[in-house]
Amino acid sequence: MPEIGETLLKRHYSENCPGCKVDQFKDTNPAIPLKLFFYVSLVVLCAALPISSLFPFLYFMELNSRKTNNANVH
Repeated sequence: MPEIGETLLKRHYSENCPGCKVDQFKDTNPAIPLKLFFYVSLVVLCAALPISSLFPFLYFMELNSRKTNNANVH
């Protein structure tokens, strides 16, 4: 008879299975993985920086080209 708090199903982790590695990591580290959250947030921030830095230049280039086109029309 299993003891109270003992799991009935034993987990079997395969050597090269990525899902098994994640499950094993979650079982050994029950705390919130702040280090991994930091890495993900850093990658997301770095991926958004080139786009956010291009928009002001594109906006002013479009505005400047509209001014020159309107000046040539009149």
